[in-house]
Amino acid sequence: MNRVPWPRKALAGVLLAGIVVGSAACSGSDELPSGSLSIGSGAEEWNCPDPGVRTTQALGAMWVTNTGTAPIKIRKVELVAPHDVQVDPAFLVPEGGLWYTVSGDVPPPARGDKSAADAWSRRVTPDEAVIRPGQLWEIVVPMRTLSDDASFEATRIEYDEDGTRRVGRDATAMAIDGKGPGCGDGGQVNGR
Repeated sequence: MNRVPWPRKALAGVLLAGIVVGSAACSGSDELPSGSLSIGSGAEEWNCPDPGVRTTQALGAMWVTNTGTAPIKIRKVELVAPHDVQVDPAFLVPEGGLWYTVSGDVPPPARGDKSAADAWSRRVTPDEAVIRPGQLWEIVVPMRTLSDDASFEATRIEYDEDGTRRVGRDATAMAIDGKGPGCGDGGQVNGR
């Protein structure tokens, strides 16, 4: 069978299109622009629950502030590099009351944790939340650890502001006490 060679311009166009499509497929949503959602303290922090705790707790909890001039709508809250954690849907707590206790049980116990109980009664889903300019809210990611090697590296938040999808990250990581930097032994999370 005789093959007809492709003209060089057509071949170059096909190669260029392949490179563009390949680049678009490799680009992740982390390339979304950042915006006016200030997340956490900005410094790296560690949440270090006790080994053997397998109840659902607020192991991912961060404060967010809208520093811009337009309302912000949270679209997605997800862990970065989760290992051996079971994640429940995130919820938000608006300012105007007590905050959810970081590492507190979810839901809060019937007696004893007044702050978490107040925050629990005011919680909203990400779909219901609109963070107005200047407002401070708490985002809580309930989860349970599945082993004493459970960890995550950060929390990634996608949100809409001024009609544009944007992204931000909280620098708070989680590892079981004694298993990660800042959690007692100075080692790496999950031995990495």
